[in-house]
Amino acid sequence: MSKKKNVTGVMGEIKKEENKRKEEQESKKREEREAEEKIKTELVEVFVEEEPYEEDEDELKKRRDAARRERLKKVDAELREKFAPVIRISGYILGGLLIVVGILFLILLNTPKRRFERNYLKAETMFAKSDFTGAIAKYDKALSIDPASTECYLGKLVAKQAVGAEDVKETFENGLTVFEGLEPEVLEGDKQVITEYVLHENEVYADDPDMRINSLERGYNLTAGNTDIARILTECASERVAYLRNTGEFDKAVELLNRLSGKLDIDDKALIADLSKEKGSYELKKKVLGQAYEALKDYVAGLSAGTEPDFLTFDFSKIMAVDGSDEATQLVNTKAADSYIYIPSENYNEGSGTGAGIYTFGGEKTDEEGNTYIGYSIYVGDFKDGLREGNGVLFTRTGEDSFVMFAGKFRDDVANGTGSKYFKDSDGEKYTYTSYKGNWDNNLASGNIDIAIRTSAFPDVVFSGAMDATLGKGAVIPTESDEYVVQNIRSDNLVAVLASSTEGYSLMLSVWQRTSDVLSAAGISAGSSTQ
Repeated sequence: MSKKKNVTGVMGEIKKEENKRKEEQESKKREEREAEEKIKTELVEVFVEEEPYEEDEDELKKRRDAARRERLKKVDAELREKFAPVIRISGYILGGLLIVVGILFLILLNTPKRRFERNYLKAETMFAKSDFTGAIAKYDKALSIDPASTECYLGKLVAKQAVGAEDVKETFENGLTVFEGLEPEVLEGDKQVITEYVLHENEVYADDPDMRINSLERGYNLTAGNTDIARILTECASERVAYLRNTGEFDKAVELLNRLSGKLDIDDKALIADLSKEKGSYELKKKVLGQAYEALKDYVAGLSAGTEPDFLTFDFSKIMAVDGSDEATQLVNTKAADSYIYIPSENYNEGSGTGAGIYTFGGEKTDEEGNTYIGYSIYVGDFKDGLREGNGVLFTRTGEDSFVMFAGKFRDDVANGTGSKYFKDSDGEKYTYTSYKGNWDNNLASGNIDIAIRTSAFPDVVFSGAMDATLGKGAVIPTESDEYVVQNIRSDNLVAVLASSTEGYSLMLSVWQRTSDVLSAAGISAGSSTQ
């Protein structure tokens, strides 16, 4: 015989049971109504006044009250005896109903939704009280009920960061993986929470730029291009490309830009074209700027330590061998970029560190022999995010044995702050050393500038003085003067008269306004000896 019951038969049995239950309920109701009618009848009999006897009114009242109490007790006893089964059944039903209501109440309190809410709220309360360990346990319990809660993943991640948990990276990755499995409508509703979660990547992967970029790219996809994520992704990708560019890993840089195409707030196609041009000149750049770095790193170290080397005695022969070399000329003539930066790997930190750079200026020019060339300067010093920032030396060769050099503070890629500008003008036999010490504002002398000059004409004399400069310009002294005889003038105006420690000698200084100006106008006091 089959173990499956006939559906029609089962429904018939259920119907019979329902009819039977209804009949029992109707019978109980009839008995309750009859008992009620009986009680009313008895109560009427109790309270109907009897014919009064000719007795005292008080005595009569006492007897009536006593009789009334006796009758009430009798009626109560009879009713209890008669309806005891009904009372017991009603009590059972009431007790059962209370139990059922209690069970239903407990069920409602323990639905998955209610249990999740209790654990999540408890976790949030603990988090607010800085009980991060307890909060993590409650977040985990809530996630066991609702494994897709973005709020729980965010709270758990931050709590684990607060206690320095070893598995923070694993927790972060697990959350991203869960988010990537959510339905589009859920992602849309939780976009803000997911964005906040993703932006913790800088703390989770502070020491891993590739994983930062990977996490931000996933976050970009999850949030349909959130602008905050896109901005930080651009910054991280640009820093990474700069590093790969500096270390000669051009193929990796191009691969990264292609992967992130359309997600960055930069012209990635133009950057890829620049990288392709620069790829061929990388080894040359590394050689030239590596040599420049070695030539001036000790000078920069002295600047940083507050012990700048003596300009007059420092050995500049190494940097002179680099500046003007065939390799340096070839590098700037590739025209792949206006500047090249090389920071040795041990000093490099996402575009920051101490290294060397070569910078072109003035565009293409033609010399007296018809040869074209591009002017350039070599910088050795500190960089921040690819810009000159901190202590550094900017060196420009101006002749066979001549150069101009600024040594001091840089900010925003130009001289800003305290520093010195040095000039060496020499043809091998005759020389002039000039120094300007003071403050610089966007590459121009500004404020009180101390000046010192030493020349081969007066080898034992140091001319010194000062001028007040405003953005590179000083107060003008007329060239026609009864006090001075002007010699070797190279400027229409003079800005300073420098005294010397030798009696009877002084020097007139021409204005300096551009880096190409030569500061060597000189003269001697009209009454001085010419011996």
